[in-house]
Amino acid sequence: MYSSENIKAKGYIINAVQINSGNINKKIYGGSLIASVEGYSSLYIENFYGNELNAGNGVGAFNLDYHSSIELKNIELNGVSGSSSGGLLLTSKNEEKDSFFKVYNGTFTDFYQYSKEISSSSFIMTSNNINIILENFIYTKGGNTIEIKNSIIENYYSLYPTNFITCESFNDRDKSFIKINNGNAIINDSMFSDFYTCYFSSYCILELKTSFKELIFDIGLNANININNSILTFIYTDSIFKARSTSLITINNSDISNHFVSESIIYINKNLYFDGHYIINNCNFTENFGYYGTILNIQSIDSSGSSVEFNNSKFSRNYSLFNGGVLYSKVKSAYLYISFNDCIFDDNSCHYQGKISYSLSKLDEPFFSNINELRQIENAFATPPVNLRFISNSLNSISLLSGESLQNDINFYLIDDYNNLYITLTKNIDYYSPIDVVFLSIETNDPSNTALIGQKLSYCTNNICHIPPIKMEINKFDEVLFNFDLIINPCNDSKYINNDIENIGFKSCYLPECIPNCNSGVCVNKNVCDCSKTSFKGPFCNEYYKLNRHHIIDIIFKIIGCSLIIILIIIMAGLILCREDLVFKSASYSLLNIILLGLLLNCLYLLVLTYDENKVKMCIFEYLLHHLVINIYILLIIFIIL
Repeated sequence: MYSSENIKAKGYIINAVQINSGNINKKIYGGSLIASVEGYSSLYIENFYGNELNAGNGVGAFNLDYHSSIELKNIELNGVSGSSSGGLLLTSKNEEKDSFFKVYNGTFTDFYQYSKEISSSSFIMTSNNINIILENFIYTKGGNTIEIKNSIIENYYSLYPTNFITCESFNDRDKSFIKINNGNAIINDSMFSDFYTCYFSSYCILELKTSFKELIFDIGLNANININNSILTFIYTDSIFKARSTSLITINNSDISNHFVSESIIYINKNLYFDGHYIINNCNFTENFGYYGTILNIQSIDSSGSSVEFNNSKFSRNYSLFNGGVLYSKVKSAYLYISFNDCIFDDNSCHYQGKISYSLSKLDEPFFSNINELRQIENAFATPPVNLRFISNSLNSISLLSGESLQNDINFYLIDDYNNLYITLTKNIDYYSPIDVVFLSIETNDPSNTALIGQKLSYCTNNICHIPPIKMEINKFDEVLFNFDLIINPCNDSKYINNDIENIGFKSCYLPECIPNCNSGVCVNKNVCDCSKTSFKGPFCNEYYKLNRHHIIDIIFKIIGCSLIIILIIIMAGLILCREDLVFKSASYSLLNIILLGLLLNCLYLLVLTYDENKVKMCIFEYLLHHLVINIYILLIIFIIL
């Protein structure tokens, strides 16, 4: 529907039904399902029913631009889906200031936005100066107002990261249910229930690579929001509110309950532009679940861009998986920006420290008007550890020599500013991050006279911290205090060795120790053995000395060997000449030859042994002779047996 400024056409649709239709498989890009109103046209629809409408390539149910307007009364839409840019109920662009979109008595169920584009929205998407009224819900950009009154929005589920109501001019990667950059938003007598953001879908968990935040109300620099007499319940998201440094969120007489937030209901972190000012009056926060500070989590704060004020509000049965059942703060002087005035805290809890508040220190806590009363609650307030308390069965006095190690029998608890036992991680560390681990380091304040050697870092487990087995080397042998009596004894030179074994300029006092032992020798220092009084050598007195050759004995054996070889050759020659003799035949001529050959080779082997085995040829010759003699003797034994 289009008309010029001169004509300004008006259209009416009364008592109409539209079922099972849409823009499926049609090349109509940007077209709407029900009506496109353009130019200076206006459309009035009353008693309209629509069911199973698929926008396909289009932009949703209604589309308008410029000075156009759409007014709906008694409308019901079910099963509206789309997979393109824009909003499923309304898409508007290039609007002028007097354009508007109004809905009275509208029912909208089962809206599915399949588009993953940034320029898409689950419900309404605008870009400029349009007034939108949805059950007295008004949205605008450029100084107009958003108002929600007597409305119920429930069972909202997002498979992909998307916004419910969007203004395109607000360029932000985070996704929200309502996102506005300019103007004022007013929500009265409304209910928001059963919201499941993309954070809880398998697509976001497994497929999306980009990191983003999912929120419910995202209020920009030039916007404010006022929520009155409303209910927010069963919302599953990262955080519910996000504001900028110049925006204001006011909540009055509302119930905020049964939420699961991965960060907190109100999250403040100036590094991520989560700032803004909050005023919360007469509200109930009940049975909400989070990780750190379920209601309020302050990571960093801008002194001029953030403040949170709770007045006459009640916090009941809120639970934090880690620290701070209601509040978690990591900033200094939080009392300058955060205040709880005349608030009631009932049965809030957390898994670790601070059922109500966990702050940087006792002096840096937010302002609580009834702080003295609240501090009577056990573990209501907590801080990071600030002191040590030694366990009763831990040693409180240690005497050792320079160079000796501290043992693991020095144990202590960590204590916070409220003298509470600080709870550390248990042996099951699957669900902890590095920020949950308490590390400790051993240092010296006198490095010119003291050196620490070995493992200086440790961490606490099962609520107990252990001093690591560190070695201490000290030049001055005076009594040293390390939150317990540590006595460094003088070194007795007659019994101990006083030497710089670490090569760091400090002497250690120690007894000689050799690992492994020195066998028959004597241990005289750290892994140093004295083998002078033994017949062995080597680092641990277990190696034999090399025997020296005696040349005279070698000469004697050479003479004997050569003589025997000559005699054996003569005998073998005589045996050959007299082989026909009856005596030799009866003694077995072959057996006699084998015996003589074996003796000859044995004599040659004897001669080889008199030479140094420092050449490869000589080693090979010796090896062959040795095994040849053995084989001949084996042959002789076989011959005798047979």
